[in-house]
Amino acid sequence: MKDNKIQNWLENAFNARDNEETIFIRDLSIYYVNKPLYSKIDFIKLNYKDTDYSVKFKNSIIPITNNIDAFPNLIKKSIKDGFIFIEDEDSIKKLIFAIETKNITICNEIKYSLVKPINLEKILKYSRENLRKFIDDRENILKSINDKYIKFNKEDLEYFLEVYYKRNILIAAFIQKLYRLVNVNFLVSEKKIGEILSNILNISSKTVTLKYIGVIGGTKKNGNIRVYDLNFNQTELNIKIKIATNLLKLNLKELDIKKISKNTDLSINQIEKIYKKIFIK
Repeated sequence: MKDNKIQNWLENAFNARDNEETIFIRDLSIYYVNKPLYSKIDFIKLNYKDTDYSVKFKNSIIPITNNIDAFPNLIKKSIKDGFIFIEDEDSIKKLIFAIETKNITICNEIKYSLVKPINLEKILKYSRENLRKFIDDRENILKSINDKYIKFNKEDLEYFLEVYYKRNILIAAFIQKLYRLVNVNFLVSEKKIGEILSNILNISSKTVTLKYIGVIGGTKKNGNIRVYDLNFNQTELNIKIKIATNLLKLNLKELDIKKISKNTDLSINQIEKIYKKIFIK
């Protein structure tokens, strides 16, 4: 039988134990909850706050008010470890009733969505249809929490998926945003994401032309674009570069640039660049 996250959450709160997930509820103008004695629940009211929160509250319930977008740090910190979203009015009232009466038996009647971090590598193995559904579902929930959340442009999303599933290439803008969605982490910097992606995908990103990608579509019609080409093995390239570097450092007449290029399967242009780094200051 599947665990009921709401029931588990309340049991922890009633026993003053921390929950990682924040609960977001649709605003029903509920300004006060009569919490049981010694329980650990923070009912966060945003209506009268004019500064953003600098810390994440444990065991917090946050009503989604019209001005929630004025609290970007609160939202980002509260969703980072995953969160629970309750939109149905009847379910919200039952949640409040369960808190005030410590009656957790009613929890199985509460409708909720659970959003948790997921392994990116697992997501990238999804079929095209399942990946699109995952993105749509997760973005719809994030949009419900904060109307200022910007979804993928539909035309661009279809283009990104087409490039990935037909050419085995990940557009950097796509995979960076997907990483945030998958991990529910909007605090991490683009630079850090780039480092993480290079480690996960075992390749570095590179700038290419739209012609290189070979797929027509998306809103970007000209110029270059940054990608992770999954047809390319970065580890293998690094080994070849290291071998070529060591051969060049030997400085042997019989090992000219053409021979090193032939033996390492690197282009002459690549060997020349390595040569310049070693010998031309």
